[in-house]
Amino acid sequence: MSLHYKWNDLELPQGDFTTGLSRVNSQVAFSPNLYRISLQQTGNICEQIGINKRLPWVPRAGQEALVVLNYNLQDWGQDNTLNTANSDLSVKSCYWFRF
Repeated sequence: MSLHYKWNDLELPQGDFTTGLSRVNSQVAFSPNLYRISLQQTGNICEQIGINKRLPWVPRAGQEALVVLNYNLQDWGQDNTLNTANSDLSVKSCYWFRF
């Protein structure tokens, strides 16, 4: 697991402002072939929370199945109420041919 926070204090001719971006990344291995990767991040300017979760399964080298969930929440009215901006669920598979 890792936690990151990036802070920028900017001074420009048009005005001064501060930005912040926080990120949480976690990885859990259920077995050598199945694991979960999760990333959540938010910023103070965009008023949005992004969530990405991946569940890869690798039964053998050259074979992979993957489930990916992307979910975004946004504070449209700047009133600290989060609403779903978009969401996406994907299932992917990969098989490598070797000669």
